[in-house]
Amino acid sequence: MHKLTCESYLFHDHSFGQEARRPQERRAITVTLLTLVVMAVEIIAGTLTGSMALLADGIHMGTHALALGLAAAAYIFSRRHAADRRIHHPIIEVRFCRNCNP
Repeated sequence: MHKLTCESYLFHDHSFGQEARRPQERRAITVTLLTLVVMAVEIIAGTLTGSMALLADGIHMGTHALALGLAAAAYIFSRRHAADRRIHHPIIEVRFCRNCNP
């Protein structure tokens, strides 16, 4: 078994293949775009026909599109910043290295 030190923990490579584009990222973007298209169609159809139900559902789908968009943005952000040493898990480092002076 190897012993972890503060230096070995703080100064090792944090890249574990996250910089590659994953199928989940593409799916999240596709579903977000599909949701936005359906939302726009419902809002337009609800406005043209005077249907309050279609209009309300279209506006409600905007919240789903927002949540899916945040998930897609998280995939993109994590892939683009996978090798950035400034982005890490500070809580884990504080717990592990509370007595370290990096």
